[in-house]
Amino acid sequence: MNSRKPLTMQFRAYGKDIIVINNHFRSKGGDNPIFGFNQAPLVPSEAPRTEQAQVVADFVSDILAIDADARVVVLGDLNEFEFRPPLLALEAAGLVNLTNMDVQDAYTFIFNGNSQALDHILVTPSLLPAEYDAVHAVVDAPEIDGEVSSDHDPVIVRFSLGN
Repeated sequence: MNSRKPLTMQFRAYGKDIIVINNHFRSKGGDNPIFGFNQAPLVPSEAPRTEQAQVVADFVSDILAIDADARVVVLGDLNEFEFRPPLLALEAAGLVNLTNMDVQDAYTFIFNGNSQALDHILVTPSLLPAEYDAVHAVVDAPEIDGEVSSDHDPVIVRFSLGN
């Protein structure tokens, strides 16, 4: 598959190992608009994102098969809604999508006036409870001289590793 490859890092914090898998899944380019002529919209970009998600999900499943309490964070611009197959594949691997914790304010992108959560943080249950936030620093900000710094807002998570 011709795409950006996930970047994986394992590090130790407070004596605990954490594996972070950073992703940038294929864009939604070529999909029909949500409120366009075709209802339901055609989403040809979804299949490649589902394939990408399944590769990550399989990797997470392999990690959890070795250590059921592994601390794994999957995050990034997944270019997908939390209720669609790519994100459901990640949840099926045992990950919890923190976007679902803040449904009132979880948008990270605005397209044609529709606020959408396309950037996500998913974690294994061993990292719960966690505090999640979509930081509205970009998509709600005005353009400066016709420029914007990004088209997505950052998402952050804070969790306690305990003692």
